[in-house]
Amino acid sequence: MLGDRPSLQLHLQLDYFRSTRPGPGNTAVTLLPLLKAFPDRVKISFYRSPTLRGLLARIVPRRWDEGWGTWHAKIYGADDELLLSGYVDTITPFASHHNLSSANLNTSYFTNRQDRYVHLRGQNSLANYCSDFLQIVSNASYTLKLPTHSSEEYRLCPPSTSLRNSFQIYEELSSNLNKLQASYRSKGVAAKSDVELLPIIQSGPLFIPEEETALTTLFESIRNDADAVVDLTSGYFGLYEEYQQYVLKSRAKWRILAASPKV
Repeated sequence: MLGDRPSLQLHLQLDYFRSTRPGPGNTAVTLLPLLKAFPDRVKISFYRSPTLRGLLARIVPRRWDEGWGTWHAKIYGADDELLLSGYVDTITPFASHHNLSSANLNTSYFTNRQDRYVHLRGQNSLANYCSDFLQIVSNASYTLKLPTHSSEEYRLCPPSTSLRNSFQIYEELSSNLNKLQASYRSKGVAAKSDVELLPIIQSGPLFIPEEETALTTLFESIRNDADAVVDLTSGYFGLYEEYQQYVLKSRAKWRILAASPKV
């Protein structure tokens, strides 16, 4: 597709630890031919969790390091269309304007996973938000580059920032994400409809608790409303203990949809 469309831009936002797993055929090596063929139109970024750094990062074995945090989004975008194909956690990257961001590309995610699809069409404002979000996270990520020496498989360039301290890099990322949220929310909702989308960010390492704030506020507001009906679902349904108590003690009616291997 890149060969047929000279104006097409592709941006992959992936996880640092998973994409650089030791051994043949890791993600970074696999993507090198694509980067070599279209160096000016392909950007590949690897987000590294800030929870593993310093001395600990030096002593934790590879593959174990993924336990300290993984960029695990399954979201794709092109122009003003977005496809969500599963549970999204940690910081949520959205891709738009011919960008793509994903953790799982195996066949089952696009064939027989009934909990895996939300397709949003004609969402220009949301697509712009996602593009801005992706750019902010990309600026705090490592960038995949072609090797310059025969001894190298590939190169990873650190975030292009004047801040040398890793803590400052993530502090800046947190600040920029908060500014992004404030900027888009200040615009308000252009028109009322049956469905309103509110992008929220939940990231403990970056001290952004928007999911907790939003859901706690929602659950509190319907706690004593016997007429309220709540549909609750998630790809991996492991309900947070405090949310469980809201469900059990609320007067609202709750309908819970969980994934199943059979229907």
